[in-house]
Amino acid sequence: MVSLLRAAMVINASILITLSRIVLALMMLITLYLPLSLHALFVLFLVASWTDWLDGFVARKYQQVTEVGAYLDPVADKVLFVSGLVVFCWLTNDGFMALLGGLMVIRELIVSWLRFYLSMARQDRTSLSVSYFAKLKTTFQLLSIGYGLLALQYPNYLPYYICYILIVLAFIFSILSMFGYVKKFYQVLTIIGKKP
Repeated sequence: MVSLLRAAMVINASILITLSRIVLALMMLITLYLPLSLHALFVLFLVASWTDWLDGFVARKYQQVTEVGAYLDPVADKVLFVSGLVVFCWLTNDGFMALLGGLMVIRELIVSWLRFYLSMARQDRTSLSVSYFAKLKTTFQLLSIGYGLLALQYPNYLPYYICYILIVLAFIFSILSMFGYVKKFYQVLTIIGKKP
């Protein structure tokens, strides 16, 4: 915990980009009360989503990979997804998107707790690393909302149902990635002798 607090004192370009994703995500919620066009909303979401790739690129290229960044990056992804989901469901009243999105939010809470427990139990960064399925989950979450916003703008060219396919894929990958964290969790319990 002390090492994490010390790491929090270090702010680099990668972390600033990650924080900007949170700010942009919250700005999306504010737009619900502003006369903002769907096109502008999509651009805002697109820029926020792009920072998910950019912060990782900057961290690797300039050797700015930190423990704080490992914590903040998935948090920023979750904030962006939830904000995007709320805005999208507000605009469409789509119950199916809200249902699957809500289930994935519950999954995010469970996995966040598991990752925190693992990081405290192991005292290393390997437990903070995001799994391959989790990356796919985030990708399809953002694609479903981004595509949905575009489909609302261009209904004659983009079939709306494709966002259902994308959100279902995101849900599948979210479940698969959760099983991976649960497996790690039981491995740690076995090592420290707390397995029920």
